Amino acid sequence: MSRTAFWILALASVGLLAAGTLFYLNLNPEPEAPPMVTPDPFGSTNDGVIITAVGGEDIRARDFVNDGETEPDPGNPGTYFLAGYFGYCDGDEECEPIATSDFNIKYDSKIDAFTIGLATEPIGEVRKRAEAFLMKKLGIGENDMCALNYYVGTSYWVNETYSGGNLGWSFCPGSIALPD
Repeated sequence: MSRTAFWILALASVGLLAAGTLFYLNLNPEPEAPPMVTPDPFGSTNDGVIITAVGGEDIRARDFVNDGETEPDPGNPGTYFLAGYFGYCDGDEECEPIATSDFNIKYDSKIDAFTIGLATEPIGEVRKRAEAFLMKKLGIGENDMCALNYYVGTSYWVNETYSGGNLGWSFCPGSIALPD
């Protein structure tokens, strides 16, 4: 990948993440408390997190924030990178993606929101990989995924037809059908 193409992709991804964050900030103007570590309902000592869903119910998930793979955003306390490129590189070093370069996943603990950017074609296939990645990372199923506060989008440079709106998860009501 040429340097120019890399920077265009990186800037487009950052722009998409910013747009998704602004979208959810307008939906949820009052920030909520960050997820709390809670005991397993079966008495296990494994830690987890509680994520507040769109309808206000609690979703119990794995502690993905402290799993050793998720990276905090150095410029935005309470925001975490779960997957992809995010444009933070030191000097002339190569930017290494977290887990994948096909999609970006960001989590904002202040509003319990996930922003997912589909960074390559075919976006239908990439969305399915992002779904599988996040379900495994959080340890939740499709019903809980649909209840999350989330935005799935792509940039104009990746797919001009499907850019600019929330595509949703493929298995959730109201999602946009994408070609594979």
